[in-house]
Amino acid sequence: MVSDGDYFSISWGGLLGATVTVLITTLDDSIWLVSFVGTSSLPNQARLVNAATFLSALLGLAILCCTLAVAIEQVLLATATTTTTTDEAEHQQQQSLERTLQWIAVIFCWLLAAGFYIKKQLKRRRRRRQQQQQQQQQEESRLQNDDSDTLEQQQGIGSDYGSLAQQEQEESYAEDKTAAPLRTSQPCTVVMLTTLGFLDEISYFPALVIGQIFSVWELLLGTLLAGIAMLGIQAFLASQCKPFIDFLDDHVKLHGIIALFAFILTIQLMLEYIL
Repeated sequence: MVSDGDYFSISWGGLLGATVTVLITTLDDSIWLVSFVGTSSLPNQARLVNAATFLSALLGLAILCCTLAVAIEQVLLATATTTTTTDEAEHQQQQSLERTLQWIAVIFCWLLAAGFYIKKQLKRRRRRRQQQQQQQQQEESRLQNDDSDTLEQQQGIGSDYGSLAQQEQEESYAEDKTAAPLRTSQPCTVVMLTTLGFLDEISYFPALVIGQIFSVWELLLGTLLAGIAMLGIQAFLASQCKPFIDFLDDHVKLHGIIALFAFILTIQLMLEYIL
């Protein structure tokens, strides 16, 4: 069974593995950070506040997931120790409980991998439908533009100039209306986007803690370092790293990484039964 010291143990290999895992599974979903930390239209103070808010929200989600895993283990361990009478029986029950928790972690990982795979396929289908609709709208717009060009040639360009000027004024007014709220509500927006965008990306943390792949400290520090790396990339290297981000989005699948962890945990359990 995992002891209290094991929860907060740390190794360089584990820290590096946790950092890389978090970074490659979340980097492709952090493109929205460019609008909050990588744009020169915001003052430096606002960009720093947004960056600190992002790191705090991301680390808070990681702490929540790790706390859930530790709480589950501690509750089951306390239940097991209160129902035993001898040291030998307690040791056997702890071993049985440890295997049960590892099986729970394995099943949880496989279910997550399957769920994210289905989600990815549905997202791909929805994207294809949107592309088809956009193509249809572009075709319809092209046909309408052809018709409008014909009418403009017949009516002259005076009315066209007036409509364009009015349209530009309306667009400028709309931009002015939307610009001010963004500047006053950015921290709240960053928290919301971080929670919605990254909660599913780190939802497998409890399984990694219960399955003893990483310790709590390794996952938390790895999340912090990955978050700092994401901020640096999106703030200073967004255009240079775009091919790499696109590669991660197209070829590195979250369900594949979770399935890899599930496979590792399954092999570990099978070896324990064999040996």
